[in-house]
Amino acid sequence: MKMLLLLSAVALLVGAAHIQASDVNRIKLNAIYDQVERCRKSLTEDIFVESVSYLTQGRGGCGDKFFCKVQQILLNKQEDFCGNKKELVRTMQVYNGNCENKLQGVTSNAQVKLSRLLDHVIRCVQRRNLYGP
Repeated sequence: MKMLLLLSAVALLVGAAHIQASDVNRIKLNAIYDQVERCRKSLTEDIFVESVSYLTQGRGGCGDKFFCKVQQILLNKQEDFCGNKKELVRTMQVYNGNCENKLQGVTSNAQVKLSRLLDHVIRCVQRRNLYGP
């Protein structure tokens, strides 16, 4: 009887920890969403960046590789194209954690408008909030 009670308590604690972790990620994703929306609205010129649309497709689409690659692209852009680039990159860094290993083998030669990349971010944030990682 004591063993059953102990196992139930452990299962409850593990379940609560999972819920808390996903809520924290959802808050971070919502912050990214808000900052990307603000950035999209303030874009005044056509800036071209590396395409990552292939990282949004399929079963593993919109995963860690996508968010890390977007972070890298934004970080490597010299100009502050939307007035809150530093804040957006910092929020993505907090959400992504360490991206070093996640970006191995992720390359693209295609170019797209920055507005298109930001559209992908919006869709991926929505997808992650709905379905999880």
